[in-house]
Amino acid sequence: MKMYRASVFKDEHDTILMFPVGRDENGIPTMMNQHIKVDPPYTAKDVGENLLHCLEMSGTDQPVSSEEGKRSFADATGIKSFKKFSQNRLLVNVVWLEDRGYIFSANKRDTKGAYLGTGKENNLDSGAGAEAIGEMLLETFKLSSC
Repeated sequence: MKMYRASVFKDEHDTILMFPVGRDENGIPTMMNQHIKVDPPYTAKDVGENLLHCLEMSGTDQPVSSEEGKRSFADATGIKSFKKFSQNRLLVNVVWLEDRGYIFSANKRDTKGAYLGTGKENNLDSGAGAEAIGEMLLETFKLSSC
């Protein structure tokens, strides 16, 4: 079964950073050291098209080193501490499963800078277009908190 993943962050200025998620040497999901930045103003279709591209990037079968995952946000922003990076940033995890479609999972940032799932999800069928995907991502950010 095919699966693609992305971690998508939005800061207080509405800038969106998307990271494809692969698996490390131990099979643990890890952010890849590639990213897509979407600056406002943007449309739902812009966001959806970029998210689709990000999900495609996650489709590699090559393992991602855990060190690469640790560097991904620092290389994208210059911020070396994940606790500082996560400050004032919302997180939505997006998964596309061949048999289920798109799953958008809201997260809540804890005081130590890590994110925990809220249990709140939105779903879309696999055939959804870029605009619907972007709209759903933006809606799911409203269920997240930092």
